[in-house]
Amino acid sequence: MSAGTGDGGVVRRPDSTAVTAALWRAAHLRLDAPPYVLKDDIGLRLVRDTDVLTAYVGPETAVGRDAWLSHPYMGERFRRFRATAVARARLVDDIVTQQVDRGHAQYVMLGAGLDSFALRRSDLMRRLSVFEVDEPGTQAWKRHRLDELGIDQPESLSFVPVDFECQSWVKEIAKAGFDRTRPAVVSCLGVTQYISVNAIEAMLHDVARLARDTVFVCGFVLPVLLIESNEREIRAETEASAAARGHPWLSFLSLDEVRGRADEAGFAKVSFATADDLAARYFARRDDGLRPSSSNAYLIASV
Repeated sequence: MSAGTGDGGVVRRPDSTAVTAALWRAAHLRLDAPPYVLKDDIGLRLVRDTDVLTAYVGPETAVGRDAWLSHPYMGERFRRFRATAVARARLVDDIVTQQVDRGHAQYVMLGAGLDSFALRRSDLMRRLSVFEVDEPGTQAWKRHRLDELGIDQPESLSFVPVDFECQSWVKEIAKAGFDRTRPAVVSCLGVTQYISVNAIEAMLHDVARLARDTVFVCGFVLPVLLIESNEREIRAETEASAAARGHPWLSFLSLDEVRGRADEAGFAKVSFATADDLAARYFARRDDGLRPSSSNAYLIASV
């Protein structure tokens, strides 16, 4: 999912799905009370008003960044999506921290979008090489905005532009300095619903062929009949909105289906984090009822 480009290859705007994820993480700090699951406001710095083309506020409407964040739909109707955005980022933060303490020194983000890990976690970047993998347009926009804002990029951060239709992301990260003989953490969040099941299977096989003890964290969307009934209406609205913006949802998998494909790929250990698991882990101390959407679950697999 590439960003649009203007004359001379200058990127006009980032991918809309990347903008949405970044603003949902930032909205947690604006709309929810402490304790915060994740403190990530980088989206408010990166995303300009002109980058917010449409909002999940019912009919497709062009609005600015602050209007998007303050719209009543963001505060109430989409609160579980907001919780999902921060919960999945926190889950990966915790897994990467754990693996770094065990000696892992490489972290690969597939479909990195406007992820802010490398900017937020300076405590880990001294011990970690991070490879952000995404399509060229999105990466070009992000790098331009970081330079424009004067935000220093860690020396251990590598941007790896990949056209997933015709390039191997494994080969491209190797060119950027990734060591295939050493274990890594690989994450893929907010991506699999936009790609085919065949592409998901290929990704599983690619990760499973990396070094022993590599850990893969991958989010996926459950079939609608497996989610809570009170979320099905907004799920339908979200799918329709995504399709209207050119990003139709293609793949929906149950835990059993994901486990079967992960086993076939050759992972040694497979487990899952569901919405209930994340709610118990990160939202138990809250008194506002905030919890992640039941639409999403996360594969945690080891090579």
